[in-house]
Amino acid sequence: MPRLLNIRKISGTQPGILDPTQPSRLLRSHGARLSFVVFDALTANAGYVQDNTKHRLNTELYRPKRIVVETTPSGECTWCFVPDAERENGVVDEGVWPRIVDLCGELIEMTQDQWDIYKLDPLYNCVVHGHPQVTTIWNAKPLPSVPLLIRKHQLTSRLPSPHRTMPPPSIPPVNAAFVIESDSGDEDEIGAMMVNDEQPLPRRRFTTRGKRFKKERQERREKLSRKMEFFSQNDDMYHNLFPSGGAFDQHEPKKLGTTPKPSKRGATSVLDTSWSPDAGAIEELRQCFASNYIFTSNGKKARLSAPEGPQRKRELKQKRIERSNAKRQGRLEEAEARRREKEQHLLTEVMEEVPHCSQPAFNSMSLVKPSILTYSFAEITSFISLMAGRPVFGFRRRTQ
Repeated sequence: MPRLLNIRKISGTQPGILDPTQPSRLLRSHGARLSFVVFDALTANAGYVQDNTKHRLNTELYRPKRIVVETTPSGECTWCFVPDAERENGVVDEGVWPRIVDLCGELIEMTQDQWDIYKLDPLYNCVVHGHPQVTTIWNAKPLPSVPLLIRKHQLTSRLPSPHRTMPPPSIPPVNAAFVIESDSGDEDEIGAMMVNDEQPLPRRRFTTRGKRFKKERQERREKLSRKMEFFSQNDDMYHNLFPSGGAFDQHEPKKLGTTPKPSKRGATSVLDTSWSPDAGAIEELRQCFASNYIFTSNGKKARLSAPEGPQRKRELKQKRIERSNAKRQGRLEEAEARRREKEQHLLTEVMEEVPHCSQPAFNSMSLVKPSILTYSFAEITSFISLMAGRPVFGFRRRTQ
């Protein structure tokens, strides 16, 4: 109990309270200070209802994580995640702080900030034991740094020589009681934010695929060159057979430097121009080239229509006036025809209402007017009213 009364207490975020050399290993610039915060994935998500199944599966992702922030005298801030301490099998977390820690054989009561400082220090190794043992911090032996890229001459130099008398150094044993648990979920979650200062590993070179691509590219180039050579020979043959200027008899065919070798089957080569064409062959070739090639001229294209001058504008205006007059005349004739049809229909209805008269009166009427359409509408209505013995449109009938 008296020993517990003499336990020293350390707190704060300043490194080097017990070890004066600690700031040189943690602070990158003189006068910088450290501060600690907690990263929680559920921050500012008070109304967020998460699935319990996903929460149970991703417990490590939702567990709060400690972050250290380094502030330089100029005000620039950088941060990184605090690494986890080693835990024995069965230990769930690092416990509650502050608490007593065995620091290199001395019991020290420290806060979580000082605990995080010792976890950041590469000179110390922090281990959390199960109850009732005390959490310990001791000096860690620095492992020899191994370069990432081992060259061939470096690898061969490390191999034991046949004349070596001493055995190669043995691998240091690893204590099986302690298990280092790394949070793979943390690395996946912050992989895009963390900066890796180490040299990147060389990318794997796919030599087989590259060789195949080069071979295919070379084949395509050879095939294209053969096609271009074939077309150039066809163009030379066309110019020899059909010269652009002068008569055909005055043009001498171009002689090739070498004569193509005859084929094994004895057939004449298509590109052989040593023969003299006759009229039938020339006509056949002319039709072939006319159907396969389109000959264009560099001259200016002829104008399809003459520009519109004052005379042309007057003609167009006169035609528009004639079309307008024709349409107007057609509408007038159509209106006149409808008017005549309406009057004829009205007269037909009126004649149906007129009572039948005697035959002499009808004969006398027929002598007076040969056709009913020769009279006006007023005369016809007056005549009809007299024949029926009633006044015209609204007058009362005369009494007998």
